[in-house]
Amino acid sequence: VLFRSYKIVKTNKGDEEFFIAKNQILYEGFAPFMCVGTIPYIGYGFKMFPFASKRPGFMHLRVCDVPLKTCLANLYPGIWNGSFRHKKMHDFLVKDVSIESQTPLAYQFAGDAMGYEKNLYFQTSQNPVNMVCVNWEEIKYNLPNRPLMTPLS
Repeated sequence: VLFRSYKIVKTNKGDEEFFIAKNQILYEGFAPFMCVGTIPYIGYGFKMFPFASKRPGFMHLRVCDVPLKTCLANLYPGIWNGSFRHKKMHDFLVKDVSIESQTPLAYQFAGDAMGYEKNLYFQTSQNPVNMVCVNWEEIKYNLPNRPLMTPLS
């Protein structure tokens, strides 16, 4: 991380930010899931990045080594609404981040497969574009009670 960043930790007072000086290693170890986002929701009310709007100009970096069975058991509502916390899930607010691996990592951009890389670098824009912002907190999402698609007969 070239710029300052913050680690978000759940405490008795709630989620708190702790300052991290620039040029520090944020996480070292096994992490089968890492993602960055600048908006909280990725679709259908799924709040993948609950801290993305916390600081303007920062993106939410999430590093996760939570066991799959724990994720599945907590998918709804905890993971879905962004309230799930776990000792093996690490949240940061960063302006830039470099991800390095000994083996090539599969990665996506906006849901599209991009290939495999050992080194990835993400940075927020120095010149962001202002856009219309909908207050997503006020919108209530209803999950479908029937399949969205049905097989052809």
